[in-house]
Amino acid sequence: MNNKWTYKKIGEIGTILRGKGIQKTDFIENGQPCIHYGQIHTVFDVSTNKHLSTISSDLYNKSIIASTGDVLLTLTSEDVEGSCKSTAWLGNYDVAVSSDAAILKHSLNPKFFVYYTRSNSFYAEKAKYARGFKVTHIKTSDIAEIPVPVPSIEKQDSIVSELDKINELIRIKKAQLEDFNCLEQSVFYDMFGTPSSNDKCWDIKKISDVANYFNGTAHEQDIDNDGKYILVNAKFIASKGVIYKRTSVQRFPLYKNDIAMVLSDVPNGKALAKCYLINKDNTYSLNQRICCFRGFGGSPVFLKFVLNRHPYFLSFDDGNGQTNLRKKDVEDFPLIVPPVSLQQSFEQKIAFLENEKEQIASTVNDLETLFASRMQYWFD
Repeated sequence: MNNKWTYKKIGEIGTILRGKGIQKTDFIENGQPCIHYGQIHTVFDVSTNKHLSTISSDLYNKSIIASTGDVLLTLTSEDVEGSCKSTAWLGNYDVAVSSDAAILKHSLNPKFFVYYTRSNSFYAEKAKYARGFKVTHIKTSDIAEIPVPVPSIEKQDSIVSELDKINELIRIKKAQLEDFNCLEQSVFYDMFGTPSSNDKCWDIKKISDVANYFNGTAHEQDIDNDGKYILVNAKFIASKGVIYKRTSVQRFPLYKNDIAMVLSDVPNGKALAKCYLINKDNTYSLNQRICCFRGFGGSPVFLKFVLNRHPYFLSFDDGNGQTNLRKKDVEDFPLIVPPVSLQQSFEQKIAFLENEKEQIASTVNDLETLFASRMQYWFD
């Protein structure tokens, strides 16, 4: 904490209102603007000036309303990290806010407050109040007790300006990465067509006929931040290789050119059937509810592109609100099988694009390190 700054409890700097009464089933076309708490988790960054959903006028009139400059915070999440995920509402109109979210009406620079909620200091404070096992909740009355810095408005504006510049550079570089991802998809469709319709009439085989299928193993008792092995779970795959957990025991070894795939969808996410190509031996261990494919005779890069979020897998629904792919569902997957030489030609083209992506990713990493350093300087 910066000892030169004044600190006040959130309840002392503003009023906290709890949203209410808006479910995703309430969304309609051409209605009144609203924000759902799940959108704060998954879509919005430090601030937003646009809503994504609308509701009826009757429901809007019964809702809790956020105005320009208010901060929106989540009250429910999967873990402590997601608690109090926030965004500054900067739209020039009012917007309704759902339950499981709160509205802070205050006099600070709203983006200064949001940046502070992403600091280590704030995490330590909110961890005192977040409760729950499978789902984490935090009360508005507890949020009101959390201390936050209140430097002069000029200092707040200066800090926001600095962090915004770094954040914008990160956004630009990440957008470049997405452009390369789209280019890779374009190359794939140009060479092989659309796999789900097989418009180029390739041979089709069950994936069980051309690759071996394995299920991962639970690692709950072996999680170790200093562990030698990287745990391949849904978060790891969905984030394209960001390491969240390590394990001291390699219960299911993965090898170079194995392809890991998520079998269970996760709340507020798009992880089902997402794939990750393993790039080295003796480094990873496969978690439960993740499968892997091994021994494919063609290009593993080609196979990953075919499998990744394929409509065949996404169409499965077991009726439980969280889709779980079974072994048989996966092994029956109808795989297009172009000539291996064509698959290898595709892999060579992708290798060039991946090299370009690595350079951009390195820049993103450097910028994120700088951002973390400045966050620590200002807030920790």
